[in-house]
Amino acid sequence: MIQISHVEKRYGDLVAVDDVSLELGDEIFALLGRNGAGKSTLFKMLVGIFPPDKGHIAVFGHDVRRDSLAAKQEVGYLPENLNLYPRLTIHEFLLFLAGVRKMESSRPGSSETEIRELLQYFGLWDRKHMLIRECSLGMLKRVGLMGALVGPQRLVVLDEPLNGLDVENIRLLRHRLRQLREQGKTILMASHILSFVEELSDRVGIIHQGRMKAIGTVQEIKTLAGDARLSLEECFFRLTA
Repeated sequence: MIQISHVEKRYGDLVAVDDVSLELGDEIFALLGRNGAGKSTLFKMLVGIFPPDKGHIAVFGHDVRRDSLAAKQEVGYLPENLNLYPRLTIHEFLLFLAGVRKMESSRPGSSETEIRELLQYFGLWDRKHMLIRECSLGMLKRVGLMGALVGPQRLVVLDEPLNGLDVENIRLLRHRLRQLREQGKTILMASHILSFVEELSDRVGIIHQGRMKAIGTVQEIKTLAGDARLSLEECFFRLTA
Protein backbone atom coordinates (compact mmCIF):
# COMPACT_ATOMS: atom_id res chain seq x y z
CA MET A 1 0.00 0.00 0.00
CA ILE A 2 1.19 3.49 -0.94
CA GLN A 3 -0.14 6.24 1.34
CA ILE A 4 0.12 9.93 0.50
CA SER A 5 -1.55 12.05 3.18
CA HIS A 6 -2.15 15.82 2.97
CA VAL A 7 1.14 16.45 1.16
CA GLU A 8 2.33 19.94 0.28
CA LYS A 9 5.40 21.22 -1.57
CA ARG A 10 6.33 24.86 -2.07
CA TYR A 11 8.94 26.60 -4.19
CA GLY A 12 9.09 30.03 -2.59
CA ASP A 13 5.61 31.50 -2.95
CA LEU A 14 4.54 28.86 -5.49
CA VAL A 15 2.54 25.94 -4.09
CA ALA A 16 3.45 23.11 -6.48
CA VAL A 17 1.52 20.41 -4.60
CA ASP A 18 -1.33 21.51 -2.35
CA ASP A 19 -2.86 19.15 0.25
CA VAL A 20 -2.82 16.03 -1.93
CA SER A 21 -3.95 12.69 -0.48
CA LEU A 22 -3.93 9.37 -2.33
CA GLU A 23 -3.80 5.64 -1.56
CA LEU A 24 -2.60 3.07 -4.10
CA GLY A 25 -2.83 -0.72 -4.08
CA ASP A 26 -1.83 -3.34 -6.63
CA GLU A 27 -3.14 -1.40 -9.62
CA ILE A 28 -2.21 0.80 -12.54
CA PHE A 29 -2.93 4.40 -11.56
CA ALA A 30 -2.48 7.27 -14.03
CA LEU A 31 -2.02 10.85 -12.86
CA LEU A 32 -3.17 13.40 -15.43
CA GLY A 33 -2.40 17.10 -15.47
CA ARG A 34 -1.15 19.95 -17.59
CA ASN A 35 2.54 20.86 -17.58
CA GLY A 36 3.32 22.41 -14.21
CA ALA A 37 0.27 20.90 -12.50
CA GLY A 38 2.39 19.12 -9.88
CA LYS A 39 2.72 15.59 -11.27
CA SER A 40 6.51 15.39 -11.38
CA THR A 41 6.86 17.15 -8.02
CA LEU A 42 4.55 14.60 -6.41
CA PHE A 43 6.51 11.75 -8.00
CA LYS A 44 9.83 13.15 -6.77
CA MET A 45 8.53 13.35 -3.22
CA LEU A 46 7.22 9.79 -3.45
CA VAL A 47 10.55 8.35 -4.64
CA GLY A 48 12.54 10.33 -2.07
CA ILE A 49 14.31 12.90 -4.24
CA PHE A 50 13.11 15.62 -1.89
CA PRO A 51 10.82 15.65 1.15
CA PRO A 52 7.34 17.15 1.39
CA ASP A 53 7.05 20.41 3.30
CA LYS A 54 3.90 19.10 4.95
CA GLY A 55 2.15 15.78 5.12
CA HIS A 56 3.21 12.16 5.16
CA ILE A 57 4.22 9.61 2.50
CA ALA A 58 4.63 5.89 3.23
CA VAL A 59 5.77 3.25 0.73
CA PHE A 60 4.68 -0.19 1.95
CA GLY A 61 4.91 1.03 5.51
CA HIS A 62 8.23 2.88 5.12
CA ASP A 63 8.10 6.62 5.77
CA VAL A 64 10.00 8.38 2.97
CA ARG A 65 11.62 10.78 5.46
CA ARG A 66 12.32 8.62 8.53
CA ASP A 67 13.04 5.38 6.66
CA SER A 68 14.16 6.70 3.29
CA LEU A 69 16.55 3.88 2.36
CA ALA A 70 13.97 1.14 2.90
CA ALA A 71 11.37 3.19 1.01
CA LYS A 72 13.70 3.71 -1.96
CA GLN A 73 14.42 -0.04 -2.11
CA GLU A 74 10.74 -0.54 -2.93
CA VAL A 75 10.68 1.85 -5.90
CA GLY A 76 11.70 1.76 -9.55
CA TYR A 77 11.54 5.24 -11.09
CA LEU A 78 11.62 6.61 -14.63
CA PRO A 79 11.94 10.43 -14.54
CA GLU A 80 10.57 12.53 -17.36
CA ASN A 81 14.03 13.95 -18.06
CA LEU A 82 16.53 11.10 -18.17
CA ASN A 83 19.96 11.61 -16.64
CA LEU A 84 21.67 8.23 -16.98
CA TYR A 85 25.34 7.34 -16.57
CA PRO A 86 26.89 8.19 -19.97
CA ARG A 87 30.15 6.27 -19.46
CA LEU A 88 28.46 2.99 -18.58
CA THR A 89 27.25 0.45 -21.10
CA ILE A 90 23.58 -0.47 -21.10
CA HIS A 91 24.42 -3.78 -19.42
CA GLU A 92 26.63 -2.14 -16.78
CA PHE A 93 23.90 0.37 -15.95
CA LEU A 94 21.32 -2.35 -15.37
CA LEU A 95 23.79 -4.40 -13.30
CA PHE A 96 24.48 -1.33 -11.18
CA LEU A 97 20.77 -0.85 -10.46
CA ALA A 98 20.36 -4.55 -9.69
CA GLY A 99 23.17 -4.19 -7.16
CA VAL A 100 21.58 -1.14 -5.57
CA ARG A 101 18.34 -3.12 -5.20
CA LYS A 102 20.23 -6.08 -3.68
CA MET A 103 18.84 -8.63 -6.12
CA GLU A 104 21.70 -11.07 -5.61
CA SER A 105 21.35 -11.14 -1.83
CA SER A 106 17.78 -12.41 -2.08
CA ARG A 107 17.99 -14.45 -5.31
CA PRO A 108 21.55 -15.44 -6.34
CA GLY A 109 21.96 -15.33 -10.12
CA SER A 110 18.66 -13.52 -10.60
CA SER A 111 20.08 -10.20 -11.78
CA GLU A 112 21.73 -11.54 -14.96
CA THR A 113 18.67 -13.64 -15.75
CA GLU A 114 16.28 -10.72 -15.39
CA ILE A 115 18.55 -8.27 -17.22
CA ARG A 116 18.90 -10.65 -20.15
CA GLU A 117 15.12 -11.08 -20.31
CA LEU A 118 14.52 -7.32 -20.26
CA LEU A 119 17.17 -6.64 -22.91
CA GLN A 120 15.68 -9.28 -25.18
CA TYR A 121 12.13 -8.10 -24.52
CA PHE A 122 12.87 -4.48 -25.43
CA GLY A 123 15.11 -5.44 -28.38
CA LEU A 124 18.45 -4.30 -26.95
CA TRP A 125 20.23 -7.60 -26.26
CA ASP A 126 22.53 -7.10 -29.26
CA ARG A 127 23.28 -3.54 -28.07
CA LYS A 128 23.98 -4.37 -24.42
CA HIS A 129 27.64 -3.34 -24.66
CA MET A 130 26.84 0.05 -26.23
CA LEU A 131 27.74 3.09 -24.13
CA ILE A 132 24.73 5.01 -22.89
CA ARG A 133 26.13 8.24 -24.34
CA GLU A 134 25.93 6.62 -27.81
CA CYS A 135 22.25 5.68 -27.53
CA SER A 136 19.50 7.34 -29.55
CA LEU A 137 16.56 9.01 -27.78
CA GLY A 138 14.37 5.96 -28.27
CA MET A 139 17.07 3.63 -26.97
CA LEU A 140 17.66 5.86 -23.94
CA LYS A 141 13.96 5.70 -23.08
CA ARG A 142 14.03 1.91 -23.27
CA VAL A 143 17.14 1.82 -21.07
CA GLY A 144 15.42 4.10 -18.56
CA LEU A 145 12.35 1.88 -18.56
CA MET A 146 14.43 -1.23 -17.99
CA GLY A 147 16.17 0.57 -15.15
CA ALA A 148 12.79 1.24 -13.52
CA LEU A 149 11.63 -2.34 -14.01
CA VAL A 150 14.70 -4.41 -13.09
CA GLY A 151 14.62 -5.76 -9.55
CA PRO A 152 12.16 -6.90 -6.89
CA GLN A 153 10.68 -3.47 -6.08
CA ARG A 154 6.90 -3.41 -5.62
CA LEU A 155 6.25 0.16 -6.83
CA VAL A 156 7.07 1.39 -10.35
CA VAL A 157 6.77 5.14 -11.00
CA LEU A 158 6.85 6.23 -14.65
CA ASP A 159 6.85 9.92 -15.59
CA GLU A 160 5.83 10.26 -19.26
CA PRO A 161 7.03 6.76 -20.24
CA LEU A 162 5.78 6.98 -23.84
CA ASN A 163 7.95 9.94 -24.88
CA GLY A 164 10.46 8.70 -27.45
CA LEU A 165 8.91 5.24 -27.87
CA ASP A 166 7.74 3.89 -31.22
CA VAL A 167 4.48 2.00 -31.70
CA GLU A 168 6.05 -1.43 -31.14
CA ASN A 169 7.71 -0.46 -27.87
CA ILE A 170 4.50 1.18 -26.64
CA ARG A 171 2.78 -2.15 -27.27
CA LEU A 172 5.53 -4.00 -25.38
CA LEU A 173 5.33 -1.58 -22.46
CA ARG A 174 1.54 -1.92 -22.26
CA HIS A 175 1.86 -5.71 -22.07
CA ARG A 176 4.66 -5.57 -19.46
CA LEU A 177 2.71 -3.19 -17.21
CA ARG A 178 -0.29 -5.52 -17.29
CA GLN A 179 1.99 -8.40 -16.31
CA LEU A 180 3.38 -6.42 -13.38
CA ARG A 181 -0.11 -5.60 -12.15
CA GLU A 182 -1.03 -9.29 -12.30
CA GLN A 183 2.07 -9.99 -10.17
CA GLY A 184 0.67 -7.68 -7.49
CA LYS A 185 2.85 -4.64 -8.18
CA THR A 186 1.77 -1.01 -8.06
CA ILE A 187 2.20 1.12 -11.18
CA LEU A 188 1.95 4.91 -10.96
CA MET A 189 2.40 6.82 -14.20
CA ALA A 190 1.86 10.20 -15.80
CA SER A 191 1.15 10.47 -19.50
CA HIS A 192 -0.29 12.97 -21.96
CA ILE A 193 -1.38 10.08 -24.23
CA LEU A 194 -4.88 9.73 -22.85
CA SER A 195 -5.90 6.86 -25.14
CA PHE A 196 -3.10 4.79 -23.55
CA VAL A 197 -4.25 5.83 -20.09
CA GLU A 198 -7.91 5.05 -20.79
CA GLU A 199 -7.10 1.58 -22.13
CA LEU A 200 -4.66 0.55 -19.39
CA SER A 201 -5.45 2.26 -16.11
CA ASP A 202 -7.51 0.83 -13.26
CA ARG A 203 -7.92 4.31 -11.81
CA VAL A 204 -7.11 7.87 -12.83
CA GLY A 205 -6.34 11.01 -10.86
CA ILE A 206 -6.61 14.54 -12.25
CA ILE A 207 -4.35 17.16 -10.69
CA HIS A 208 -4.72 20.86 -11.49
CA GLN A 209 -2.68 23.74 -10.06
CA GLY A 210 -1.31 21.43 -7.40
CA ARG A 211 -4.66 20.15 -6.14
CA MET A 212 -6.29 16.81 -6.83
CA LYS A 213 -9.54 17.50 -8.67
CA ALA A 214 -10.82 13.96 -9.22
CA ILE A 215 -9.91 10.32 -8.50
CA GLY A 216 -11.71 7.25 -9.83
CA THR A 217 -12.11 4.74 -12.61
CA VAL A 218 -12.47 6.12 -16.11
CA GLN A 219 -16.23 5.60 -15.87
CA GLU A 220 -16.35 7.39 -12.52
CA ILE A 221 -14.37 10.30 -13.99
CA LYS A 222 -16.90 10.50 -16.83
CA THR A 223 -19.73 10.57 -14.30
CA LEU A 224 -18.01 13.38 -12.40
CA ALA A 225 -17.67 15.28 -15.68
CA GLY A 226 -21.41 14.92 -16.20
CA ASP A 227 -21.58 12.84 -19.38
CA ALA A 228 -20.68 9.14 -19.78
CA ARG A 229 -20.32 9.66 -23.53
CA LEU A 230 -17.32 11.97 -23.15
CA SER A 231 -13.80 10.83 -23.94
CA LEU A 232 -11.25 10.95 -21.14
CA GLU A 233 -9.66 13.94 -22.86
CA GLU A 234 -12.96 15.81 -22.87
CA CYS A 235 -13.48 14.92 -19.21
CA PHE A 236 -10.03 16.22 -18.35
CA PHE A 237 -10.66 19.62 -19.92
CA ARG A 238 -14.12 19.90 -18.40
CA LEU A 239 -12.86 19.11 -14.88
CA THR A 240 -9.88 21.47 -15.11
CA ALA A 241 -11.66 24.39 -16.81
